[in-house]
Amino acid sequence: MSPSSSRRPEAQRDFGADGKPPLVAPFVVYNGHAEWNAARDLADWIAPEPPAALDILLGLQMRRRYILADLKRLGPEGSRPPPGDWFSVLAWWENARWGRDADRLARLWRTVLESGDLGIIRGFAALRHQLAGSLPAVDAERIAAAPTGRRRTMIRHEETQMAAQIRRIHDDLRQEGRRSLLHQMAIQKFGPAAAAEVSALFDEVTDPDRVDALAGAVIECETAEDFIARARGG
Repeated sequence: MSPSSSRRPEAQRDFGADGKPPLVAPFVVYNGHAEWNAARDLADWIAPEPPAALDILLGLQMRRRYILADLKRLGPEGSRPPPGDWFSVLAWWENARWGRDADRLARLWRTVLESGDLGIIRGFAALRHQLAGSLPAVDAERIAAAPTGRRRTMIRHEETQMAAQIRRIHDDLRQEGRRSLLHQMAIQKFGPAAAAEVSALFDEVTDPDRVDALAGAVIECETAEDFIARARGG
């Protein structure tokens, strides 16, 4: 047997039973904010709007198309992904907005846990950590091994806990943003000399009503001294 013939069976291991090469589908997964606008066929890259004569020639070329999964535009509101359609689940996850979609994210997390697929669970657990890193790490193996009734209780607990945590994070970030904005407004109005005392005042504020009161004081007070006196007295 020649060297080339002895290597042939190993080289053909990826071929089907009939000895033919497998089908290969090019697949693009995109999750950018802007809409995907690249050409879907190589011929369109060469000549986006060809004249009639060139269009005929391009029609004789081998086509080079790909399948696009635009994660920002899959999974419309109100619909449910078919079982095992993890692209749609990922699309909904990518499109969710913190506080407004806390329940939606939690329901998606429940869908992930109910799958029982440890690979899927670990992948979405990494995404969950990005959203709510202070939540305890999920023990996917323990949930999967639990009896049916116990597993359902554990999954419901995970869902409720995640929704509540996302809301807390959202509220904290929004409150921090308001405090930061008011702090900058106060420094702009009263000058850098008041920066230290103004910063100390805002660092102590955690109550949303107190933030609103300080916002009014920034607008109404004429001097840093008046603002600080009012803030400390109010």
